[in-house]
Amino acid sequence: MWTRICTSLLFVFPLASYADSAEWDDFPKWQEDKKSQVVWQLDDKRMLKRPECKPIFRDLLFTKGAFTHDNSPNFLYQSIEMAEQQKWRDFDPLIQALYDGPPEVWTFKSSFQYLRRVAEKPVAPKLEQAFETLSASGEWGSTLSDAELAGAVALLKKQEDKDALLVYALKVACWHSGKGGTDRGRLAAIEVLRSLDVDRVKKQIAIFRKFFRYRMHREEMEWIAKQLAIP
Repeated sequence: MWTRICTSLLFVFPLASYADSAEWDDFPKWQEDKKSQVVWQLDDKRMLKRPECKPIFRDLLFTKGAFTHDNSPNFLYQSIEMAEQQKWRDFDPLIQALYDGPPEVWTFKSSFQYLRRVAEKPVAPKLEQAFETLSASGEWGSTLSDAELAGAVALLKKQEDKDALLVYALKVACWHSGKGGTDRGRLAAIEVLRSLDVDRVKKQIAIFRKFFRYRMHREEMEWIAKQLAIP
């Protein structure tokens, strides 16, 4: 029934050339350009996030969103979100693989958060709030004082959840605050990274170097390596 419902979506918008694809179960066998067009159009029509499209989400996770190109973080996030909402625990190994070999830092953090929640070990709210403070400090027009930022860094250095500290600090350090923003928050995250086991940080940087897919993300990652004097 789910297959028939989701297949019928192909006729809602211009995908006549794909009308012979009778089942979403065949989605992994499609050519990449065909996959990309269907996923983008389903998402544009707000028809992607449906349980019957589970084979599409499975393939997005299996391929790490490669066929969606620069928008893969968005589609991978939706895949993780659907896995959690629908309790698709058979997706857990795919999300674990995404965390172990992330194509970019957004997916690295999202997959970590999912794995911690399903393991019933969510990240402490005060840790998440402190990292939000770090992120906000670099935004254009930020009114966050130096004392507030220093307080957030000090709180983070006292936390015992080293895995979460690594993931969240790398996420903040690896992403610029945008137009008009500064490196203030990123440098604060670097300070947190310096408080962690250096070999663990080096290992994660090596993983990023192996798996990061896009030039922009690789450049931001190398900025972190330079700040930490990691060759």
